[in-house]
Amino acid sequence: MKKDSKKQNKVTEQNGEDKEKVRAANATLTNLLLVIVNTVLFYTVYRLLAGGEAGYLASQIVLWTYFALLIIFFVSYIVYNKGFTMVNRDANSFPDGWSYEQMCAVTSEGERRKKKSKWMLLIIIPLMFTFMFDMVDLFILDRFRDLF
Repeated sequence: MKKDSKKQNKVTEQNGEDKEKVRAANATLTNLLLVIVNTVLFYTVYRLLAGGEAGYLASQIVLWTYFALLIIFFVSYIVYNKGFTMVNRDANSFPDGWSYEQMCAVTSEGERRKKKSKWMLLIIIPLMFTFMFDMVDLFILDRFRDLF
């Protein structure tokens, strides 16, 4: 009877680990999908507002607005996470007088901040891709169009 309960506990633990792996994979796929959707949305809005008959001034306003948003979110992300100085630290990087609890508190605070600010990446990454696609369009695709 005891052997059966031990086997059951092992199976339950293994199922719990498998569920955690599936949740982590689903979260990663969801975040990737959100980044792709946001990139398509940001780039489409960017091209609609900056392109066409909007004129040079309107395209410059849209460009600098997107650039300002990117800089604001990027700097906010770095500042909120305190330059990522609170995560992945070993015991030698803390002051000598600190206790183990203080070290754990600082490290866990850094991890908490990192998780809490992940939503900003759903704006930062699509804005970066928008600028990358725009630069490819301006400097590379135009060169190929001129060849033909």
